Amino acid sequence: MLFDKPLREHHPALQFLLIFSLCLASGGLFALIALKTAAAVTGISGTIAADWLTHPDPAYIPYIWWIQSLSALGLFVVPGILWAYYYDYDTPWEPIGLHHRTGWKKYFSAVLILITVTPLVYVVYQLNQEMKLPEAWSALEATLQKAENESQQTIELLLTAAGWQGLLINLFVIAILPAVGEELLFRGVLQNIMRRFFRSPHAAIWFTAFLFSALHMQWYGFLPRMMLGALFGYLYFWSGNLLLPILAHLVNNGAAVFMEYADTGKQPLVTEDQLLHSPWWLVVISLLITGILMRYLYLHRISLTKQADI
Repeated sequence: MLFDKPLREHHPALQFLLIFSLCLASGGLFALIALKTAAAVTGISGTIAADWLTHPDPAYIPYIWWIQSLSALGLFVVPGILWAYYYDYDTPWEPIGLHHRTGWKKYFSAVLILITVTPLVYVVYQLNQEMKLPEAWSALEATLQKAENESQQTIELLLTAAGWQGLLINLFVIAILPAVGEELLFRGVLQNIMRRFFRSPHAAIWFTAFLFSALHMQWYGFLPRMMLGALFGYLYFWSGNLLLPILAHLVNNGAAVFMEYADTGKQPLVTEDQLLHSPWWLVVISLLITGILMRYLYLHRISLTKQADI
């Protein structure tokens, strides 16, 4: 029987199939619940709100909030919690790294790393924008481009929600829920499964980062998102605490929301165009500082490992 013993005693391939099945079942169930209850909760029927991409209207925002929130809960959060519980009945949170106590310096380092790596991420993003799929894959490229445009349109529509209520709900839907849910599933669950499967933490981190980026279905942001996924993976692996990548992910998504609401019409200190065309020396500095901070986390993990062996 599958659940007659903890999941940790099963082969990682079986664990992967289980979490994949859980994501499909739970994601589908919650999406169905969201669609069936959206009209009663938001007062907007699905047939009307389906028009938001061609006729973006702020009146559709509550409907989108509801659909996206429940879908994220079903696809990421619920499967992650179930996997953690059944992985080891005695210590359900230990497999995903929510039992460690971490000093403030590590949390500060995680946020600082996210800031210092930004110029490098934008350079990779610019390179990704210039990449084209082979002509034989033009249909796939068009599909991916369409999905990316629709995702961007949806985010832009959500960010038109006015007032502090709109800000708080957008922070929850765009920043908090994805940060918690995606890190719980990708780093807390899949990365751990892949570590046992590949028997290499680095292979597990990069393979999980690949899946993380691929799931977003955004080809022109694939490489920088995979790079961020790997960054979150190393934050988790070297700290042993899932809260670090959750915090970094939250800051990454939340900063975009805050900047939109804080836009006063004045010229910002750094524009997106300037980041896209960062000078080489800034990219080098970005890489060096990020490397130093990551090494700090790495050395801290080594010291903890040595202490545990004593």
